[in-house]
Amino acid sequence: MLGRFVTGVTVVTARVAGSFLGLTANSFTSVSLEPPQVLFCVHSSSRARDGLQRAAGFAVNILGADQEQISRQFAATDSDRFTGVDVRPGRTGAPILTDAVAFLECRRVAEMTGGDHLIVLGEVLEFGVLSDRAPSRSSMAGMFGWAIPCPEQSVAHDRPVAPALADGSATSRACATGPPL
Repeated sequence: MLGRFVTGVTVVTARVAGSFLGLTANSFTSVSLEPPQVLFCVHSSSRARDGLQRAAGFAVNILGADQEQISRQFAATDSDRFTGVDVRPGRTGAPILTDAVAFLECRRVAEMTGGDHLIVLGEVLEFGVLSDRAPSRSSMAGMFGWAIPCPEQSVAHDRPVAPALADGSATSRACATGPPL
């Protein structure tokens, strides 16, 4: 059932003992604004789990609408996840994907076990928008798609759904290019 929940897609990266590690994570969320904190979850059986527990910091790379392949590459178990991916080192040494839409670099401050996952909490040290490309995609049941449906495709109580954007316009303007960042 929870695989049907629409969620954003990120690539979490870190540097441990001189090596890069990375994984696709859709369990990413903001926790606090003061201090700025975020968290993500990694499955207990993930090969990246042990490295993430040793890493002093990590980067959350927010993907663009055209980066489904990057998401799949970092989710694969039998490949060098960084092949063909340009990175630059962040403050903590975590690799930042230079082609991502945005990033948050974090210092790991806590971790806890939640069922079959490790929950990693980080304090945001630095963040940045790297591109004004189409916004990140979202995933539901492993399929990429728009997080905000086009009004003409959605019906609630026999009328189109057109939520207002921050500028007061409806999402119909956004359907051609996707929702705004």
